[in-house]
Amino acid sequence: LSGADVVMLLRLQLERQVMQRNRELTTLLSVTSAMAQSLNIEEISTAALQKICEFADWNCGAIATLKFSNSTYQVSGSVNLSQPFVEALNDEAFLADTRESLLRFKRVLVEVEIQAAGASNAFTQLAELCRQQRIPSFVLLPLFFKEQLLGFVFGGRHLRKDFHPEEIEILTSIGNQISVAIANARLFHAIREAKTEWETTFDAMS
Repeated sequence: LSGADVVMLLRLQLERQVMQRNRELTTLLSVTSAMAQSLNIEEISTAALQKICEFADWNCGAIATLKFSNSTYQVSGSVNLSQPFVEALNDEAFLADTRESLLRFKRVLVEVEIQAAGASNAFTQLAELCRQQRIPSFVLLPLFFKEQLLGFVFGGRHLRKDFHPEEIEILTSIGNQISVAIANARLFHAIREAKTEWETTFDAMS
C-alpha cells in the first residue's frame, strides 16, 4: 500500500471509531434520561427496555430484577413477548439457574454462547423458547452493581443478525447505567421502608 492508501485507511478507521463513540454516547444519554424520570423499578425497567430495543434494533426483550427481599428475581418489564414466553422467563427455577450461570460468566452472552453452554438448564430452556418463538438472535445482559447481580436483560431479533463487538461494548455500558439506576431505586425503597418503620415505632411509643 502507498502512503496515501495507508492514510486513507487510518482516516476511515478513525471515522468509524468516532461514529461508534457517538452512537454509544447517544444511546447512553437516551437510556439514562428515560430512567431518570422515576425511582420505581418497574418504570425504570420498562423505560430502559424500550430505549434499548429502539437503539439496539431489538424486536423484543425483557428485564428481570432482584426483589427487595434480596433472595429471588422477577420479570419487571417486557416488550413484544408473548405471555407464555414471559411466564417461562418468570419461573423461579429458571431465574435462579440463570443467576448462577451469569454469576459464572459475568459478561454479555450472545445466542451462540448460550446455546453452547448446554449444562445450564435455564440456557437450554431459553434457547428452546427462542427457537419456538422464531427469535434466532438473542442476548443476555447481566446487571452487576458492586459485584451484586441485580438482574439481567434479555433481547431478541426476529431475523438472524449477529451481535458485533461494538454492540456488546455499548450493551455493557448500558447495563452499567441500568444497574446504577436499579441500585438507586433499591436504596430509595430501603430508606422509605426504614422511615415508615421508624415512624410506626415512634407513634406506638407516643
